[in-house]
Amino acid sequence: MNVARRLSVLTASSAVAILAAGGLALSTDAATAQTSDLSGLTSGSSPDFTCPAGHTCFFSGDNFNGNWWSLPNSTNGGGIPFDFANNGITPNPGSAHMNGGSTLWLLNTSNGHEACVYDGKIVLDGDYTYFWINYGENTCN
Repeated sequence: MNVARRLSVLTASSAVAILAAGGLALSTDAATAQTSDLSGLTSGSSPDFTCPAGHTCFFSGDNFNGNWWSLPNSTNGGGIPFDFANNGITPNPGSAHMNGGSTLWLLNTSNGHEACVYDGKIVLDGDYTYFWINYGENTCN
């Protein structure tokens, strides 16, 4: 992710946090930040859940266990930041699995920490507040 893109995501995320703290609402149609309307989000708590191909899955536990949320990469992969809490993914996930030729980026708006995974698993420790998917991208650069 280039520096300009990171700054735009940080700026958008900060704006969302500031507006929310002030009691103002940010439209979900905004081009830079989206706080709801994940397409095709499913959830459950089965211990035998396997993340389907072409999906990103989040887990409440740090070991890819507990409650899970799954969403298709193709319909949510426009690089738009989504807020976990505003999309019903609470508490913030402990782990994630990117299963399908795309890149998952994560951001903590409080401390600016970023993480990225391409087609694999990552332990999150509940540390991240926003995520975005770059559909078809095969690098964390």
